[in-house]
Amino acid sequence: MTLALDQVLAESALCRQLVMFLKKSPSAMDTAKGIATWWLLCDETAAQAALDRLAACGLLANHTLASGTIYGLSPSPEIRGWIEGIELPDSVPSRPINQPTRIVVSCSSSAAPAEGPAAALSLSDGPTTSSGLPSTAARQ
Repeated sequence: MTLALDQVLAESALCRQLVMFLKKSPSAMDTAKGIATWWLLCDETAAQAALDRLAACGLLANHTLASGTIYGLSPSPEIRGWIEGIELPDSVPSRPINQPTRIVVSCSSSAAPAEGPAAALSLSDGPTTSSGLPSTAARQ
């Protein structure tokens, strides 16, 4: 492909993720918000920047509708042939590596001390009370 596209892909993880997604789903189309939410799992501003870069290289086509702009893989036979021929890693993460995993910790109202793996969780690095909460001295 072009040097410009090679450079964009070398510099941008989000652009690479978009290309990997489009390799698997070449007929997919969506708005910047939908792509951020469902394809890339990132904020819309970052997704828009990646979309703009790939569109400037000719990889993406955009279509402006009354409800907004949608993006998809270019219908160009050259682009379609290139994307079919690129190699993907054996394992493509289902979410971007730089996105944190959400951890939910449930708390009970009992005063019993925690046991098991949850006992290792702490709310601070300082002194704690018997309930595991930071002591008054640690909060000051």
